[in-house]
Order: sequence, then structure tokens, then C-alpha cells
Amino acid sequence: MKIAKWLATTLVGAALAGTAQAGLIDRGGGMIYDTTLDITWLAD
Repeated sequence: MKIAKWLATTLVGAALAGTAQAGLIDRGGGMIYDTTLDITWLAD
């Protein structure tokens, strides 16, 4: 029973995870532009 519950949880988690596809562009000076969110990040 534990294996079936673990398998079901794993499959649901994998189905909900999906994929993230952000286009990240290095602008130099520690600045990273995210084309998906249309924002600029400060690299840490």
C-alpha cells in the first residue's frame, strides 16, 4: 500500500510540475533580463 501511495504522489507531482521556459539574457554588470516576466534581475 505504501508503494502505491508513493507512486501516485510522485505521478501527480510530476504532472503538476510542468516546465519553465524563461529566456534569460545577461546584460552585464550583474544584470539579468528575464524575457518571460519582462523584468531585470540583479545577479547575486
